[in-house]
Amino acid sequence: MDVNQTTSVALSALSNAKSSTEYCLLWGDWQIREWWSCLPASDWSSWVQAIIAGIAILVAVALPMLQRFIDKNDARKNAARNAELTIRFHYQLFRDNDSFLSVALKHLPPKSGNAKPGAEREVRLSIDALRAVDFENIKVIALGNPDLADSLADYHCALETLKGVLSRNPEGELSWLAPTILDHLSKIRVISEKISSLVK
Repeated sequence: MDVNQTTSVALSALSNAKSSTEYCLLWGDWQIREWWSCLPASDWSSWVQAIIAGIAILVAVALPMLQRFIDKNDARKNAARNAELTIRFHYQLFRDNDSFLSVALKHLPPKSGNAKPGAEREVRLSIDALRAVDFENIKVIALGNPDLADSLADYHCALETLKGVLSRNPEGELSWLAPTILDHLSKIRVISEKISSLVK
């Protein structure tokens, strides 16, 4: 192909390009006629394909993120619901513990002097009747009410400590242990009051 033929082909292509129909953005009085807004149909087709591809990529990225957000939100709601059910299930336990604490404190023998008949037995039975929420249920409650879970864990530890003191003195008189027992019962009472305020 010589120079004349090459020139002829280039001029023909340029002429076809100029004569091709251009389409502008919008229509009627709203039509935008600028150099950037009027393109041949083939160019508009490429732009539309590019825009659709971009939207498809955005959707592909956004949908998993949206699904993760929905899943996390559902998990939080389920955790709160499970925590509430667990608290309600143990509500009677909390009330019973308050009653047993009152009995133990009422019958605790003095440090010196004779205890009332049967008082030590009442103290031991009352303390033995105290029950703590197990740690598996505390974990469930922690997902919905972490403050209550912390108090329940403190109660569990304090009660185990008190029962440990009594288990090491199964037959002895409680009068000489009265200050120690009173100290532990007082701590448990404070924690129990905090638990009661959190479950109301």
